Amino acid sequence: MTRKTTGPLTDFDRTDLAAAGGKGAALGELVRQGFPVPGGFVITTDAYRWLLADTGLGAALDGMNQNVPDGGALRALFARFGMPAALRAEIGEAYAALGGGAVAVRSSATAEDLPGAAFAGQQDSFLNVVGEEAVAKAVADCWASLWTDRAIAYRRRQGIDPREVAIAVVVQKMVPADAAGVMFTANPVTGERSETVVDASPGLGEAVVSGRVTPEHYVLDRTGGIHSFRPGGGEVVVSPDAGGGTRERPGVRSSVPTLAAAQLRELADLGRRAQEHFGRPQDIEWALAGGRIHVLQSRPMTALPPQPLRLNAIQRRVGPFFIEMFQERPYPLDVSGWMEQGILAMLHRMAGSVGVRFPSVGELLPEEDGVVVQLVPPVPRLTLRALAAPLTLARRARQFKMAEWKDDFRFIHFLDRVDRLNALDPEPLRWAEVVGVTRESFATMRGITDLRSSYLPGMFLPMLRLRLLLVLLGRMRLASALIAGAETRTSQANRSLEQLAAMVGADPGLAGAFASSDGPALLQLVERDPAHAAFREAFAGFLREYGNRETVSVVLSSSPTWSDAPEVVLGLVKALLGQRPRTADQTGAALAELKRHPLLRFRRIRRHVLAAVDAARAGMAFREDSHFYATKVIRPCAARTGSLAGASLPTVSLMTPGTSTTCGLRNWRQ
Repeated sequence: MTRKTTGPLTDFDRTDLAAAGGKGAALGELVRQGFPVPGGFVITTDAYRWLLADTGLGAALDGMNQNVPDGGALRALFARFGMPAALRAEIGEAYAALGGGAVAVRSSATAEDLPGAAFAGQQDSFLNVVGEEAVAKAVADCWASLWTDRAIAYRRRQGIDPREVAIAVVVQKMVPADAAGVMFTANPVTGERSETVVDASPGLGEAVVSGRVTPEHYVLDRTGGIHSFRPGGGEVVVSPDAGGGTRERPGVRSSVPTLAAAQLRELADLGRRAQEHFGRPQDIEWALAGGRIHVLQSRPMTALPPQPLRLNAIQRRVGPFFIEMFQERPYPLDVSGWMEQGILAMLHRMAGSVGVRFPSVGELLPEEDGVVVQLVPPVPRLTLRALAAPLTLARRARQFKMAEWKDDFRFIHFLDRVDRLNALDPEPLRWAEVVGVTRESFATMRGITDLRSSYLPGMFLPMLRLRLLLVLLGRMRLASALIAGAETRTSQANRSLEQLAAMVGADPGLAGAFASSDGPALLQLVERDPAHAAFREAFAGFLREYGNRETVSVVLSSSPTWSDAPEVVLGLVKALLGQRPRTADQTGAALAELKRHPLLRFRRIRRHVLAAVDAARAGMAFREDSHFYATKVIRPCAARTGSLAGASLPTVSLMTPGTSTTCGLRNWRQ
């Protein structure tokens, strides 16, 4: 059997996690990118598997409980079985090729240095190892450290199967550090991405990473300029011992920084480069020897707080609106699919038509590792085209009459495309055809976008005119109530829900079912009990008419519609049951008060004011109804073709079977 048991760091890159472990793969990648990494080689996971197979150690481990809290018995097996002679010889040859001398021998497990589980300090490392025999022993001890008590406990907490973990070992030339420490390319306490944090101490970095010394603490800006500095405690200095291993001596507390300004700038630059290359903030171990900085390790930062937001006045004003839209964290498919290609594309096109640049989805919803980590309320930016916006809006308001929008050929064409999408059976479609249907859904959405761009100016101007008239009449407080009386698809849906609730209240058997059941159980009763046939028919009619409505937010295509989750609608009906006081007709009362104004005795003024009320209501109805019809695209776009795409992904080698579609399909374009 041919095995790759050793290889220089230059043989590996970030794709070699299975062979080189997290640390080895990252170091190999850094070497290939020109970072100042000490020379070294990797003893691969094949060597570990060779050990298990050829010595009987694997069978012995399989016969023991690998999740026991005390791993002492497991580690003792490594000493008992020893290392195959041929493997020992290969490690010796690699050590000789490195030039011999003092080396650092460091564990590199396949489950370490990952974005969600760093495993920092869970396996052992050995510094200043000198000689072939000592190197072989250190390698064996690294293998055995896969079964330390802390490593076993950490894997259990992370839900990692111990039988799926293997371990590689990295051997590098020892850096006799004058100073060393760690660097974070984002502030690990505040989450501030524009800051780099450096902890440093004289001697080897072991004192810093083990927590045995209070390090010097530097907070830098992106260029390496010092924001703040806190002196270290100088409790201990760890340095290489002449005969191998390390020695300790008391340190000296000093207020003078160990690192010069130029060295801090170089560290910050290395950190920035590593972060840009790996695509996320990094936790980097480094050492300074003879005036030269060496990178010893780079891994993703874990448990990093979100970037602190500093909201301006505009963001504070629009923030609540966007928070209401994003009540749940979007999945990757929400972001790169429906949002980027659908609902946010609408905002971009509408805003762009009047010279306003709306932020990209990446600015609105920053991601790390494909997961949305934050909502940043947008700040629209004006372009030169905005200078012509007043004329553009006035022209559209004159050209497109609000009362006629449903007769617009674009709306008729939109409904026809939606009907064709919903009539399509996606089951027999191949992958390319499924993606084609999704693209057709996004194209269909542009019909509503164009309608909104054309007709919304006809909403804003009447709203402005009504508010101005109410100010002049001293009745500005009536504005909201007057506009709220618009007849919309939403108000019609609400009345239909009340009618369903009235049917339940009038039927004692049905009322009892609603009182005793919830959710899926209630849905099952409604769907199966013959006694509820009349309600079932009315409920089905409601879903045919309004089932395209979203259950959570229009921006989240991963959330079900009312048709997808009819139990949600039954919950709304249940909430409407019982004796409720009749809601006062606020709109009617506001309109009656407005009509009693002395100036409205004059027919011309009365006609002008009431026309403004009607026009503002028509604008509100257009806004609500165009939203309603836009949601008709969600189901063919996401619920149907998204599920089919997920089922097709394994067949086109884009996903492994059983992976969640919504979580896994990161980008439709890919």
